Amino acid sequence: TGCYGCAAQAERVISLGEIYGEDAVFYDLDDDYAGTATADILEKYYEGFYYDPNGEPNYIATTGVFTLINDGGEVKIGWHSWEGNVDDSEMESWVKDIIYYYHVNK
Repeated sequence: TGCYGCAAQAERVISLGEIYGEDAVFYDLDDDYAGTATADILEKYYEGFYYDPNGEPNYIATTGVFTLINDGGEVKIGWHSWEGNVDDSEMESWVKDIIYYYHVNK
Protein backbone atom coordinates (compact mmCIF):
# COMPACT_ATOMS: atom_id res chain seq x y z
CA THR A 1 0.00 0.00 0.00
CA GLY A 2 1.12 3.55 -0.64
CA CYS A 3 -0.47 4.78 2.60
CA TYR A 4 2.16 4.82 5.36
CA GLY A 5 -0.40 4.77 8.17
CA CYS A 6 -2.25 1.87 6.52
CA ALA A 7 0.70 -0.54 6.52
CA ALA A 8 -0.24 -2.54 9.64
CA GLN A 9 -3.85 -2.93 8.49
CA ALA A 10 -2.69 -3.89 4.99
CA GLU A 11 -0.47 -6.61 6.46
CA ARG A 12 -3.47 -8.07 8.31
CA VAL A 13 -5.51 -8.11 5.12
CA ILE A 14 -2.66 -9.71 3.15
CA SER A 15 -2.35 -12.43 5.82
CA LEU A 16 -6.09 -13.11 5.72
CA GLY A 17 -5.90 -13.24 1.93
CA GLU A 18 -3.36 -16.03 2.22
CA ILE A 19 -5.69 -17.97 4.53
CA TYR A 20 -9.07 -17.27 2.89
CA GLY A 21 -8.03 -16.47 -0.68
CA GLU A 22 -10.02 -19.39 -2.12
CA ASP A 23 -13.24 -18.09 -0.55
CA ALA A 24 -12.82 -14.31 -0.73
CA VAL A 25 -11.25 -11.76 -3.06
CA PHE A 26 -8.96 -9.15 -1.56
CA TYR A 27 -8.35 -5.83 -3.35
CA ASP A 28 -5.96 -3.01 -2.62
CA LEU A 29 -8.04 0.13 -3.20
CA ASP A 30 -5.36 2.41 -1.82
CA ASP A 31 -5.00 4.44 -4.99
CA ASP A 32 -6.54 4.47 -8.46
CA TYR A 33 -3.15 3.88 -10.03
CA ALA A 34 -1.24 1.80 -7.47
CA GLY A 35 -3.98 -0.51 -6.20
CA THR A 36 -4.87 -3.96 -7.54
CA ALA A 37 -8.55 -3.30 -8.26
CA THR A 38 -10.03 -3.08 -11.75
CA ALA A 39 -11.96 0.00 -12.91
CA ASP A 40 -15.25 -1.83 -12.27
CA ILE A 41 -14.28 -2.68 -8.69
CA LEU A 42 -13.12 0.89 -8.05
CA GLU A 43 -16.45 2.22 -9.34
CA LYS A 44 -18.34 -0.05 -6.93
CA TYR A 45 -15.98 1.00 -4.14
CA TYR A 46 -16.69 4.68 -4.73
CA GLU A 47 -20.46 4.07 -4.92
CA GLY A 48 -20.37 2.17 -1.62
CA PHE A 49 -18.13 4.49 0.35
CA TYR A 50 -19.73 7.72 -0.75
CA TYR A 51 -23.11 6.45 0.46
CA ASP A 52 -24.24 7.41 3.96
CA PRO A 53 -27.68 6.17 5.08
CA ASN A 54 -27.98 9.26 7.31
CA GLY A 55 -27.52 11.79 4.51
CA GLU A 56 -24.40 13.37 3.09
CA PRO A 57 -21.14 11.40 2.98
CA ASN A 58 -18.92 11.95 6.00
CA TYR A 59 -15.86 9.73 5.85
CA ILE A 60 -14.28 7.28 3.49
CA ALA A 61 -13.31 4.14 5.35
CA THR A 62 -9.81 2.76 5.05
CA THR A 63 -10.87 -0.90 5.08
CA GLY A 64 -14.15 -2.57 4.14
CA VAL A 65 -15.68 -6.01 3.67
CA PHE A 66 -18.49 -6.70 1.21
CA THR A 67 -20.80 -9.67 0.69
CA LEU A 68 -24.28 -10.64 -0.45
CA ILE A 69 -27.18 -10.27 1.99
CA ASN A 70 -30.88 -11.07 1.82
CA ASP A 71 -33.01 -7.99 2.36
CA GLY A 72 -36.68 -8.95 2.38
CA GLY A 73 -36.19 -11.62 -0.26
CA GLU A 74 -33.96 -9.44 -2.45
CA VAL A 75 -30.23 -10.18 -2.62
CA LYS A 76 -28.17 -7.01 -2.16
CA ILE A 77 -24.62 -6.07 -1.36
CA GLY A 78 -23.95 -5.73 2.36
CA TRP A 79 -20.85 -4.12 3.76
CA HIS A 80 -19.00 -3.14 6.91
CA SER A 81 -16.21 -0.58 6.98
CA TRP A 82 -13.95 1.03 9.54
CA GLU A 83 -11.10 3.46 9.91
CA GLY A 84 -7.84 2.69 11.65
CA ASN A 85 -6.42 -0.59 12.81
CA VAL A 86 -8.60 -3.52 13.77
CA ASP A 87 -7.14 -6.43 15.72
CA ASP A 88 -6.49 -9.71 13.93
CA SER A 89 -9.30 -11.74 15.51
CA GLU A 90 -11.96 -9.08 14.87
CA MET A 91 -10.98 -8.68 11.23
CA GLU A 92 -10.83 -12.45 10.75
CA SER A 93 -14.32 -12.71 12.25
CA TRP A 94 -15.62 -10.20 9.69
CA VAL A 95 -13.97 -12.11 6.82
CA LYS A 96 -15.55 -15.35 8.03
CA ASP A 97 -18.92 -13.57 8.18
CA ILE A 98 -18.67 -12.31 4.59
CA ILE A 99 -17.81 -15.79 3.35
CA TYR A 100 -20.73 -17.30 5.27
CA TYR A 101 -23.27 -14.75 4.07
CA TYR A 102 -22.04 -14.99 0.50
CA HIS A 103 -22.66 -18.75 0.44
CA VAL A 104 -26.06 -18.40 2.14
CA ASN A 105 -27.26 -15.66 -0.23
CA LYS A 106 -25.66 -16.39 -3.61
